[in-house]
This record gives sequence, C-alpha cells and structure tokens, in this order.
Amino acid sequence: MNDTQFESCIKCTVCTTVCPVSGVDPRYPGPKQAGPDGERLRLKDGALYDEALKYCINCKRCEVACPSDVKIGDIIQRARARYSTQKPTLRDAILSHTDLMGSLSTPFAPVVNAATALKPVRRLLD
Repeated sequence: MNDTQFESCIKCTVCTTVCPVSGVDPRYPGPKQAGPDGERLRLKDGALYDEALKYCINCKRCEVACPSDVKIGDIIQRARARYSTQKPTLRDAILSHTDLMGSLSTPFAPVVNAATALKPVRRLLD
C-alpha cells in the first residue's frame, strides 16, 4: 500500500455510517478518524497512538463503502501493528496485508473448492 494512499480520503464520513462499531461504542470515533485522519496525525508525531485503533474489528465495510477507494481497514491494521508493544500475531500480520494474502491464496481456490465438494470433507467441516 502506498504510504500516502490515505490522502485520497474526501472526508465524506460514509465509512463511519456503515461501521458497526462506531454506532454502538462511543469510545470508537469511526474508521475515518482512526484511519485516514489518524494517519495524518501519526505522520506528524510518530509517538502518537490512538486507543481507538483497538476497537476496529476489521470487517472492511468502510472500504466497500468508500467512494475514494481508500483502504481504511489496512491503514488501521498497519497502524495497530506499528504501535503494538508485542510481536504481531500471525492473525494480525495476515489482516494487515489483505491484498497480498488474497493474491497469494487465489491459486489455491480451485483445490479448496474441489476438496470441500467431497462428502467426507463436508461432514468433517460441519
């Protein structure tokens, strides 16, 4: 991801209206403030950490709704990984690089689809 990709944000707050967390948790100001707006502040002050980062559930609804195609979820996950006091878990590493993981896993889709079509595998998964 381009480090200045957040500059495409037009501050329309569509992302905040579709966010399932910002509507129910007053501690989370929404993806716009934790993502693009927060990133602008974090670039000015590298020590700045916003507690709001931990409330994002990474559902990516904000990215789907964004008219400027800003990867808000990726911005938040990368900031979360950057400011983590402990080594990021495999889960967090995968979630912060969703485009890469999607590209790497695409060739395996036919194999996975064929395997899940088998009755024994379906029974095991159920």
